[in-house]
Amino acid sequence: MKYLFLVAVLSVSCVSFDSKKDIKPPKITEKMLLKEALAGGIEFGGTTLDEVKKLIKKRKEWRKAEEYLFKILMTESDEFPIPSLINTMDLFRTAQSKRSHLVFRKYVHERAIIKRQVGWQLAADVPSEMMGREIETLLTETIADDELNQLFIPAMADAVASNRLIDSYTIIREGLFAVDDIAFARAMIALNPLRASEDFLEYLGKAPVEELRQLTLKSVDVYTCTLILEHFQAYPPAVSNPRMETLFLYTISRNNALAEMARDVLERYLPKNSEAFAFTLAQLPSWMQIAFIERSSKRLTPVISLFLDDLKKVSADKDVVDEISGLKL
Repeated sequence: MKYLFLVAVLSVSCVSFDSKKDIKPPKITEKMLLKEALAGGIEFGGTTLDEVKKLIKKRKEWRKAEEYLFKILMTESDEFPIPSLINTMDLFRTAQSKRSHLVFRKYVHERAIIKRQVGWQLAADVPSEMMGREIETLLTETIADDELNQLFIPAMADAVASNRLIDSYTIIREGLFAVDDIAFARAMIALNPLRASEDFLEYLGKAPVEELRQLTLKSVDVYTCTLILEHFQAYPPAVSNPRMETLFLYTISRNNALAEMARDVLERYLPKNSEAFAFTLAQLPSWMQIAFIERSSKRLTPVISLFLDDLKKVSADKDVVDEISGLKL
């Protein structure tokens, strides 16, 4: 029966969904029946929902409210308008139910992506041992069915991180490379910040240098790149990482913000690793070396000056050497 719970309660006040445009949200009072208050909050949301939460807290009825909300979500919400479903889930999340994992199990298997998102968001907001087990079971089943890509939505990454499912790190890593969403990068950092730094260099490397020299990036997400470069300040990748040259490519990016952030990360390695990094840069095409020199000349610091001096010693390209010789180091 459509909207069974809401229709049953609101009909007491002669309110119908067809007349919603002509009605105002109910006034939430202390004498109001719990079911009636819940119905008002679910239907109207906003400040009405906030008032309902305050009422339940004041009357210490969250346990009773959880029973109603659990029933609604499990048996009566299939045809809810999406706003009403979201409001119901908001109330249920606030109730901190020990049965949240059962609601999650129902909604992550829904066809509509918005319902799956609501389920994953619940898992992220109400982490628990049981919720973690449910997520792990789902991930295992999905991998076995070779349908992992269907799970890659931001709320899924948030849920895995919130429930501290460290063993699922590789799945989150795969999600980052598949959908380029910053939520997956955040989850990787939360689960394993050191390992994330090493993997992030590979992600940054998805963008070819020709693309980095353009105003628009398509192979990577700019906001994710920004987060990664910020992360490198606290957790720099190992000097031995075979993709370390990627940092130099970002220092010559046309995106000035990314270029400056990459340079700041690079300076963390200098001058202790100046010679090693000079060899790395010297292996790149001469035009890249010169582009780095030209950009560095606009903000020469003692550390960069020493680095350029080392580059001058190891670069086999005369144009590069001449470019450095023309600077006042």
